[in-house]
Amino acid sequence: MGRFDPLAIRAHRPWRTALWFALLLALVLVAAAALYWRELGDTLGALAESSLVRRDLARHVDELSAENTRLAAEVAILRREIQVKGEAYRMVEADLAAQGLRIAELRDEVQFYRGLFKRSLETATLGVHGLRFQAAGGEGAYGYRVVLTHMGKGDNVIEGAMDLRLTGRLEGQRHTIEAKDLGAGARQEFKLKHFRQLDGRILLPPGFEPQQVEVSVRAGDEDSIHVDHSYQWSAVVDSLQRGQR
Repeated sequence: MGRFDPLAIRAHRPWRTALWFALLLALVLVAAAALYWRELGDTLGALAESSLVRRDLARHVDELSAENTRLAAEVAILRREIQVKGEAYRMVEADLAAQGLRIAELRDEVQFYRGLFKRSLETATLGVHGLRFQAAGGEGAYGYRVVLTHMGKGDNVIEGAMDLRLTGRLEGQRHTIEAKDLGAGARQEFKLKHFRQLDGRILLPPGFEPQQVEVSVRAGDEDSIHVDHSYQWSAVVDSLQRGQR
């Protein structure tokens, strides 16, 4: 007993360890629960905010879709207006061009009739002027125009007839076609005081190549007034038709 301390005897209390362990576990659970509820709150808040954002985005998409539909309709209307205006402008331009051509034609006609009357007054006789031929549709069909004048003394009306005759080549041979074989329009009866424009239509036989046109006019009692003119076909037919033959 001398050198050794007396043996210390302590009471064993296991319930204290269990109590501390329980307290520690409770603290951990409380902390975990607090963290969970905070995370849950944040998640729910984020979901609520996301739902609001989605609603805002959906509403914005609907607004943009409606605006797109409205703009598409406006574009369609504007395109149609541009198309209509373009067609109207083209029609106006075409009409102006046609009017310009008509004015040029009328100017030429005025000059033609001025020269015609001047020549007729100088000669004071029966005259044939301005013979022109133009394709009238159909193979060998031609329309023509010719002006007859008579500037004799007085204002008497004379009656007469005009005949056309064509000379050319048919099947390699020289051939003449009389008025009766050119169709009813190749012979025209007329009444003439000072001037008269005659319009008609002739029909050439297939394969015939005209070279000359003869105009024969007879008027007055017993054909007392007469005139005969001969023209080169190339000089009196429309320029386009000359190029085709």
